[in-house]
Amino acid sequence: MAGQPSSRAERLARHLIRLACLRLSGETREDRYREWAAELHAILADPETSSRTRRNARALLYAADKTGVPAASAGRLATRCHARRSGRARGNSCRQRRPARESSS
Repeated sequence: MAGQPSSRAERLARHLIRLACLRLSGETREDRYREWAAELHAILADPETSSRTRRNARALLYAADKTGVPAASAGRLATRCHARRSGRARGNSCRQRRPARESSS
């Protein structure tokens, strides 16, 4: 994982870990960030999980757990993002939906 993160999920997971570390004292902050980032790398590079989507979802759930975000919310977000990417979305998307325009009759 040297260099830039390769996916949106990885970037989001790293961002969540950084946010979680902000709550820690200065002494512990760097140690925890390195530890959690290493675990994130292990999750994303897990050879036993063949699906990239599952690895991304596990990484997001791991990072969300560190920040205190309810796992159900993170899981729903990961599911919606996967459905959108695979073309199975039913009006849901990873981005916030825009309100429908009112017709001018």
